[in-house]
Amino acid sequence: MDGTNKRILLIVVLVTTVLFLLTKISDTLQHKIVYKHSRTIEDSRQDGLFLTEYKPLQRKTKLIHHSDSIEFSRLWTEKNKKKEKVWLFYRSVSSDQVHFQIDYRQYPSHEFNFQIEGYQSHGGQGTMSTDFTIDTVTFQIAEKSPVDSLGWRKELMGQQIKFVRTR
Repeated sequence: MDGTNKRILLIVVLVTTVLFLLTKISDTLQHKIVYKHSRTIEDSRQDGLFLTEYKPLQRKTKLIHHSDSIEFSRLWTEKNKKKEKVWLFYRSVSSDQVHFQIDYRQYPSHEFNFQIEGYQSHGGQGTMSTDFTIDTVTFQIAEKSPVDSLGWRKELMGQQIKFVRTR
């Protein structure tokens, strides 16, 4: 083998090794990047993903075990997109799931002392496997125990919040 053939062989081995490593890294990251959803209702409408909007039956509620209040403005839904792996890259494809977002504000503090449960939600966002034809959606508010030694290990059930679909 002359010098040129050795260089070509070395380059082929290097490129193959790098591509193999990139594929393995991509496979590992794939599980962290699965569903894609819009950040705002305006983005959802612009992208053609928006499905429907819900209004809360009770706009404001006070937490039972804390001094904070929550003001709900709306819940909106959109078609979820799933990132599908195509070799080293991803492309967005339609999913059977629906993403929902609850828009609310907490006041006067911003402490993490409650969460909205139901439909696999976390922090007012979540994904559900449904066609979302129901007219009313109910969520449970769970509150952190005011006893510091218990905290979230002993969460307390708060009020329920209901949203009705706007026509």
